[in-house]
Amino acid sequence: VLLKKALYGLKQSPQLFHRLLSEFFAKHGYTRCKTDTSVFYKHHDDGCVIVSTEVDDLLILPFSSRGLEDLRTALAEELDVAEFGLIHDFFGLHVDQDVEKGTLTIDAKKQLQGLFNQLPMLNRLHGAKTPSCKNLQVPDGPKTPMETYIETHFRKIVGSLTFPATTCRPDLSYETNRAARKQAAPDREAVARLTHLVRYVKDHIGTRLRYTKSGGTHDYLNQLPTCSTWVGKSPKPSHEESRKSTSGFVFYHHGNAVSWKSKLQSITVCSTHDAELIAACTASKEASWLKQLTDELHEIIAGSKHDSTRPIL
Repeated sequence: VLLKKALYGLKQSPQLFHRLLSEFFAKHGYTRCKTDTSVFYKHHDDGCVIVSTEVDDLLILPFSSRGLEDLRTALAEELDVAEFGLIHDFFGLHVDQDVEKGTLTIDAKKQLQGLFNQLPMLNRLHGAKTPSCKNLQVPDGPKTPMETYIETHFRKIVGSLTFPATTCRPDLSYETNRAARKQAAPDREAVARLTHLVRYVKDHIGTRLRYTKSGGTHDYLNQLPTCSTWVGKSPKPSHEESRKSTSGFVFYHHGNAVSWKSKLQSITVCSTHDAELIAACTASKEASWLKQLTDELHEIIAGSKHDSTRPIL
């Protein structure tokens, strides 16, 4: 079978399409961002145009009216594109913009609702106030029908929660990462934890991540928020991970959460101090990349005459 157009399913297809886009933007005078190679930009007399690419989706930030029209014309002439105007949906995420108030909110309600539609038995669960349960009760005796149901669809549930947890729901990050470690062979404790997480998602399915122009004074440049959980005092490790700690961090840029992560540390440490050093090292790598990215973007838009923009897809 000869595949002429394939972006998904073949490993080299996205790379080849990205090469096509790179050649297109280079031809029209765009420069590739050094920190993030999927971002391109071009300066014009009245500002600049920044384009972020994600496989076959383009997110355009037009600081130049003339530059935007030139790009639209070039895309229409050389590529088969469909313009959807002001961004509303992007990779399953719902985006709501209020240009006058200077706010932008992102949520994954549609994707999370799809999980409950595909697995209708989950709708029988009661809601929960928190994603984690401090005093989790692992049931004894025969498995209940709900336990069996969640254990059967364990991978599907974790997979459906992973994307929201990494894009717009930092509150799901820790427990989703913890459940992902048990996908191969979930035990009753893992099933109980995932059940509680699903209960929380059901009760907070519409939770949104909100960005504002003046979110506050917090900036990752002057503080490094990290945390670690040390489990070295666990008396009876039940599995290999019981002696390993978990690193976590959240970075804020002017009061807005822009990056977060929860990850099991790869080595076993002997003290809380060591665990915190590993967490700080992990966060420092992210901080370094974020600083380079923001510095480069600030340089790109420094000469722009427009202080507001409406991204389009």
